[in-house]
Amino acid sequence: MKSRANELKFRLIFERSKDLIFISNHQLEFQNVNNASQELFGFNKDEILYENTSKMFSDPSDKNKILKILNEERKLIDYNIDLLTKDQTIKNCLLSASFENDETGNTYIQGIIHDVSILKKVEEIKAQAELLEVKGEAIRMLAHEVRNPLANIILSTECLKNDTNAENREFLSIIKRNSKRINDLITELLDSNQYHKLNLEIIALQTVIDSAIQEASDSIELKKIKVNYTYPAYEALALMDKAKMKMALLNLILNAADAMKEGEGELNISINSNWNFHIVEIKDNGCGISPENIQKLFQPYFTTKSTGLGLGLSATNAILQSHKAEIEVSSVLNEGTIFTIKIPSL
Repeated sequence: MKSRANELKFRLIFERSKDLIFISNHQLEFQNVNNASQELFGFNKDEILYENTSKMFSDPSDKNKILKILNEERKLIDYNIDLLTKDQTIKNCLLSASFENDETGNTYIQGIIHDVSILKKVEEIKAQAELLEVKGEAIRMLAHEVRNPLANIILSTECLKNDTNAENREFLSIIKRNSKRINDLITELLDSNQYHKLNLEIIALQTVIDSAIQEASDSIELKKIKVNYTYPAYEALALMDKAKMKMALLNLILNAADAMKEGEGELNISINSNWNFHIVEIKDNGCGISPENIQKLFQPYFTTKSTGLGLGLSATNAILQSHKAEIEVSSVLNEGTIFTIKIPSL
């Protein structure tokens, strides 16, 4: 009875494990796998049992290397390997396996495959953030060097304003106004370089988009813009800094709102996914962007608006880069613009 209970316990562990657990013959051809084969790699049991498992190895020579180690040492632990899903997406995994004997004395291989792709993505994002941190430090040093003499200029104008005639006071006023503008530009530049500092969590893109739309609700309602959503039934999970990704999407939504006429605007937001990316599309029916301006769109200080410093889309691009995401723009004048964002999926 106790043996039966133990068998049931291990069967439950086998079936419910998020790792792929397998039993194979001496050629690493699976004879039994748990349900994780479907969840992690897209193969159901009929597609993977007794098949040539070489099709799962990104580098086919890895299979022979693993078998060589097993034959020599009878086991291997946490062997780092890239495996392919059914649709040929690469997953970084750790493989542990060993030779075992059954009740009749026959040997077989049992093993476990642990997907560490998320951890690898975290490492890549952190590496990207560290690279941007180095650039940010250079900008902070430059800003400090500019602000010191700028402070002296502003202080000098204050000292001189009561000791000069009206004409010179006007020149001092010009110096003061432009000094303030330079200081504001430095502040904006420093703020735009804070986006590499990420507080990463696994979160659904739907949640982030809904939050951005809520924050843009005043602009949307004032211009009577109709918003349409096309979301998948599942949660589009990604590794993100929620606050910063919301800021990036909010900038795009507000730009779309600005481009549309009051009472005629229609904003379409969709999410589609594959094994590698979630694809977010933000489409408006506004005034569009000229081809020459599209080339400059994400450059700091570029703007076609009468107000603003032109740092919104530059900040958006910095945030997306820090998440190893990509953005593309297509636009037709007087018809509208589409921003397409590719965010690494889990």
